[in-house]
Amino acid sequence: MKLYHFTTAARAARIAQSGRLLRPHDMSDLGDALKSTTWGRELAGLIWMTDLDIPHREALGLTSHSIQVDRTEARFRVTGADAVSWMVYRRKASAELVQVLESAPGVMPMHWFVATQPITVVHDPIGVAA
Repeated sequence: MKLYHFTTAARAARIAQSGRLLRPHDMSDLGDALKSTTWGRELAGLIWMTDLDIPHREALGLTSHSIQVDRTEARFRVTGADAVSWMVYRRKASAELVQVLESAPGVMPMHWFVATQPITVVHDPIGVAA
């Protein structure tokens, strides 16, 4: 199964340069904002991926309601991952995190995958045949 990660154009440049996805907790510019709530600290420990090759905003929770940026501008294809389906991982997650993530209209958590360690990726522009 192919997995993908969608992000902003600004973050895409850094990801392409390193070839890795990091947990928000490991990124100095994101970690502090997420640490203000218990579920945010939990969320900051996860790298998010999907099996959808097109960025369906609602299904993936990338609507920009809580984060005012377009996280669908760039796509990366996962080349090496110890990823687990969110449907499996959610059993370990707090009830609060599950509620926050899964209560938004239109979300499709069966298409979410997570990892807790850095993931190798390659830039895979949307609309370009792989």
